[in-house]
Amino acid sequence: MGPFPDAAARRLVDAEALGADVPGRHLGDLAVHIPGANAAGYALQRHSRWMVRQALAALVGDPGAVGDDTVEETYDLIRRPGAGRAVHTTQASEAGWLRLRTDYTEQLPDLAVPTLIIHGEADPLVPVAWARRAQQRIPAARLVTLPGVGHLSPREAPAAVSAAIEDFLSGIDRTRSTKATEGTENPR
Repeated sequence: MGPFPDAAARRLVDAEALGADVPGRHLGDLAVHIPGANAAGYALQRHSRWMVRQALAALVGDPGAVGDDTVEETYDLIRRPGAGRAVHTTQASEAGWLRLRTDYTEQLPDLAVPTLIIHGEADPLVPVAWARRAQQRIPAARLVTLPGVGHLSPREAPAAVSAAIEDFLSGIDRTRSTKATEGTENPR
């Protein structure tokens, strides 16, 4: 196993472990560290579509674009038994006062696989500077930033995210095909 534990891949997708200091984290720290605060937030959302809409609007680049279908889907998910438990457990284990406990920034140069980083430029939770820093440190990284997009980029800009992934994967396929062709001898 390399320098990244299995959780690192999940963290890289999530981007939380790309830095320790999080701007504006004070309220989040209080929600995580005050007993019952996180549960109270979920309880309010379980009983109010308006609260769900407000929570989603705080995460996206264009709050007016939070559609009724997204609110309804999220509302239904939040009402399920145990909803929020995994998020709270992760937050509680990762959130120290004013900083995150896990930071893989120094290990990024050891990541020896093609890496795609997709990040909303208007992400209020994870600074776009973290994505730029990660791209600079990972040897084979490509960064796609999405203007006007916040923390929920696959929801906010599904076509742009899909296009970036397809372009990235087709580039990997072309590289593999070229290497395979170069590695075979052509008998005459």
